[in-house]
Amino acid sequence: MSGTAGSTLNNWEVELRHSRENWVKTFPMDELKDLKDTEYVNFTGTAVYKRTIDAAANPPVWLNLGKVWGVSELFVNGKSCGVKWYGNRIYRIGDFLQAGANSIEVHVTTIMGNYMKTMPDNKVVQRFINRKSGPQEIQPMGLVGPVTFYS
Repeated sequence: MSGTAGSTLNNWEVELRHSRENWVKTFPMDELKDLKDTEYVNFTGTAVYKRTIDAAANPPVWLNLGKVWGVSELFVNGKSCGVKWYGNRIYRIGDFLQAGANSIEVHVTTIMGNYMKTMPDNKVVQRFINRKSGPQEIQPMGLVGPVTFYS
């Protein structure tokens, strides 16, 4: 990544930290996609998307996460660039970058709706996930992107 305007990032390492079942799973994701379209459709917790970039002579100033389903927090080199609950997920990152390799982490906290669908015998849960018209559809979740840098 050389800081070229509009450069898109692919090839992420994803770490899922389940909030209820106390497990962590890590896997590569070449192109970002909605977790509801993966084997982790019933996941609830924090999805951590990791990537390293190289900041050359003209480093990027802004990072646009694109589409995000959940609450996002961006970390550059271990320092939080902010939390966004809704709207555009655009972060100013220029002050957090250093020459050479830089660690990028996007933490996305997901909703519990899809996980609650795995509890058909829990009457309280069923009150929250069912409507008069029928069960709620599977909800989108995670970082969908595209993640783009701008100078």
